[in-house]
Amino acid sequence: MVETKQKQEGRIKSYQWLKLFLLFSLVVGVSFVPVLAASCTPSSGYNSCSENRVDYGTAHALVRIEGDSTYRDDSADGLANLPYAVGRLYMRVKLSAGDHLYAIHRPPGSWDKAWAMANCLETTCRGIPEISSGDYVMASGIGEKEYSRPLFIGIDWDAPAYDWTWTTQGYGWSSGTTWKVKIVECSVDIDCGSGNYCDKSGDWSGWSCKVDKCAGVNTPPPRCDGNLLETPTCDRETGYTYSSRACAGNEVCENGRCSLLICPPAILPCEDISYARGIVTKDHLCVEERIDCADTEACLDSRCQKLDTSPKCSEDSNSVVSYEAKDNQRVEVATAECAVDEICDSGECKKLALPLTTCKDKTLVGYIAEAHAIKTVKTPVECCELADCGEGFLECTEKRTCEAIIGDGICTAKETYENSPNDCEKPPESQILPISVGLIIIGVIGAAIWKHKK
Repeated sequence: MVETKQKQEGRIKSYQWLKLFLLFSLVVGVSFVPVLAASCTPSSGYNSCSENRVDYGTAHALVRIEGDSTYRDDSADGLANLPYAVGRLYMRVKLSAGDHLYAIHRPPGSWDKAWAMANCLETTCRGIPEISSGDYVMASGIGEKEYSRPLFIGIDWDAPAYDWTWTTQGYGWSSGTTWKVKIVECSVDIDCGSGNYCDKSGDWSGWSCKVDKCAGVNTPPPRCDGNLLETPTCDRETGYTYSSRACAGNEVCENGRCSLLICPPAILPCEDISYARGIVTKDHLCVEERIDCADTEACLDSRCQKLDTSPKCSEDSNSVVSYEAKDNQRVEVATAECAVDEICDSGECKKLALPLTTCKDKTLVGYIAEAHAIKTVKTPVECCELADCGEGFLECTEKRTCEAIIGDGICTAKETYENSPNDCEKPPESQILPISVGLIIIGVIGAAIWKHKK
């Protein structure tokens, strides 16, 4: 069949589209954009779309390629751990219109080389492999792999009757730059699914999914082995094991824990003043043990008690005796005699408390301190009896003698007035001696009597 102009134009037109596509790919380099593109709306699951259409008479050739420019791997977290990729490194591509879809895994980087490599004519591209729509794998297999951005070419042929035409459409990158990725079985636990974990104990190339022997297993309780407390710990590879520690000497292991050992109270009599006997905890047991008293202590009432070294009074209460603690005993170290007007009381010298001087039956009764004792001194005096006049009044007797009365009944002053008997009145203040002066006079001479006539 001799080719017609129209057919030839159709071929030339589609050839020029492919040439422009590859040239544009070379210019944009690393940018993931459709080449030879008229924009179109991508379907669900894809984020870009490009197409090319050639019409010649009744012949219509159309290539539409949709892509998802997001790199993916088989991990659960969406390639979040680069440079590690799990299982495969891939992207999604779909030929939604056209006859065949091809891929250049590592584009050569120039138009001439790309066209020569593709060798596309009419119904097919003979120099590059045909692929199916779906996941296009750029790198796979455990180990360090190289990958580059791929280039996709779609081709469509149409010859409904006497007219025919064909066209191509490219999508991807024309750059031949390569990168490296480390393909692993897993990089994090979630890559392995429920009940498993990513074992990363060795070199990255050996990372692998293993059964997690701790997952879904109830933690066993701690346990006792004698006085060793065994606590469970879990290793994902080997499962639960126990680590042990010894309880302290005053503890016992009971019910999966170290508990303080409580010994029963015991009263053991003293065998010597220098030590006591008691029940103590030792090596997880309650045992009897000698408890040495300190030098200032002595065993009293089955226990060591501090010796009382406070001062004491002598037997006759005339002296203060001092003590010190030595060799578990109280030792007397000094004796200090109290003054003659003092007496020892509660371990210290205190003044004797003399009673008040009184006047009764015309006798002045006084008191003095002598030789750590109180002695009574009686002195006959012309002393009145207490009257009912009240404190601070004068009592007038038949002898026409007026006396100043103090509440304690002591006669401290005496005056004579021209008053009638039994007539009471309050004297001028100048005629009553102060109480303190009166007491001093009484203490020295036994009574203070002051008489004068008007």
